[in-house]
Amino acid sequence: TVTKTGMFYLNRDSVGAVGFTADKKGGKVTKIFSSPIVEWVAEIAANGTYVFTKPSGVVEGFLYRLDSGSLKRIIGDIPGLTIKLNGSGTLGVLSRSSSNSIGLSLFNTSKGEETALNVSTLPEKCVFPIPEKGRVETVICAVPKNIPRAIYPDSWYQGLISFEDIIYEINTETGELSEIADLGSLFSKPIDAVNLTLTEDRKTLVFKDKTTQTLLTLELPEG
Repeated sequence: TVTKTGMFYLNRDSVGAVGFTADKKGGKVTKIFSSPIVEWVAEIAANGTYVFTKPSGVVEGFLYRLDSGSLKRIIGDIPGLTIKLNGSGTLGVLSRSSSNSIGLSLFNTSKGEETALNVSTLPEKCVFPIPEKGRVETVICAVPKNIPRAIYPDSWYQGLISFEDIIYEINTETGELSEIADLGSLFSKPIDAVNLTLTEDRKTLVFKDKTTQTLLTLELPEG
């Protein structure tokens, strides 16, 4: 994973996983942590590097921040935990496996506080726009119209389940939802959106349809 100052990567050894940092050219390699847990996912933010255990609805997940070469627990004991952080690392959307469905919340990393959202999706289907000065921070998510009963996120990762999404913008202070587009109606077929990114001018949402791996774009409304 590339950071502003270099890169972070994981290797396996005989006892588990080892995390390293390096400069942008791959030099100045420094070992910063090791763990008997083999599979991790990294999230890089302005306030540090976060890692969480590979998500599974049948295993309790944990989120840590790398702190002076050790792991500081942020939250844990959550089945199916997966998270997407904003650029500063202060806020994220966090999901959990709940009754064969998905529970979604906003998570404040510094306070360790969750605020449940009245919508269900996976953080892999979300993106935080860079906040505009003087405006409330929002997160844009592809939200399934229906979520069949299954083990999440496993069944979706494995391609056993696919979704038909609507794009929403979520106000991170109030939780209010604003519909941007029904992708099924727009593209005349079900779209299971992943890898959401925004162009620098914030005018266009770029994403892939998970089912076909087709790259798609959506022009966002002004304001």
